Amino acid sequence: MSSRKMRGIACGVCALAATAAMAQDAPTKGLSVKLGYLFPGHVSARAEGKQWLVAGLEYQLSERATRNGTRATTVSADYHSKGDFRSVPVLFNVVTRNAEFYWTAGAGVTFAQVPRTSTSGSSTITRTEDSTRFAYSFGVGKEFKQFGSDMFVEARYFGSFEERVNGFAVMVGLRF
Repeated sequence: MSSRKMRGIACGVCALAATAAMAQDAPTKGLSVKLGYLFPGHVSARAEGKQWLVAGLEYQLSERATRNGTRATTVSADYHSKGDFRSVPVLFNVVTRNAEFYWTAGAGVTFAQVPRTSTSGSSTITRTEDSTRFAYSFGVGKEFKQFGSDMFVEARYFGSFEERVNGFAVMVGLRF
């Protein structure tokens, strides 16, 4: 296994351990499951497909009341992929809610796979390359109380230092 993969796995394990430690201090607040489409921003990613499937989980670690609503801390893992492009951003987020909408912003790492093309003489070789990079996101959402769960619609931008997996996502989901 390459040293990059080992560093990525180590970062992921550390993030999960920190999440578990923080979760012990606060009662369980809930899980969100979301599904939608990502519209990639980079031209080479759009050539692979104009819309990619995105799926994610978000776990609320804590929540506190504010003057105008609530503010929560969450950890999320999302997956978006098309062809040779894949990205799994794992982020710590701050979510601010008022009576109608919520806003979210997060930072963490993305585990990305992107194609790399090289030429050797008259032949062109395309291979995939794995990388672990800084990642961030920001977005806005609207919640709806339906069927005993909180349904929501969310628009979120996923960004990272691996710009070929960046994009704008529209998702729907449920909070349990």
